Amino acid sequence: MKLLKILFRMTFMPVAWTIRLMIAAIAFVLSISTSLLSIVASIFTLLAVVMFIIGSNGNAFALLILAALISPMGLPAVADKLLNLMDSVLTRVTAIMY
Repeated sequence: MKLLKILFRMTFMPVAWTIRLMIAAIAFVLSISTSLLSIVASIFTLLAVVMFIIGSNGNAFALLILAALISPMGLPAVADKLLNLMDSVLTRVTAIMY
């Protein structure tokens, strides 16, 4: 049984480190893209207000929907939840390994 656990550790350790590096890289890209997309979302919101003033309601609603999707509370929040889920699964598997 101890030999099987050692073989499992030797097999899973490179995979675990690769997944940890991927999580770190994805978290870095997610933080940068969230900050850039929040700037774009605020520009879309301002353009939507201008569109409402001009009278083009259809385009304004489309811009507001796009701004809501790319805002930090939209798709980046979903990506952050998935990243946290991936990290918790890796932590649990690593805890089983030891």
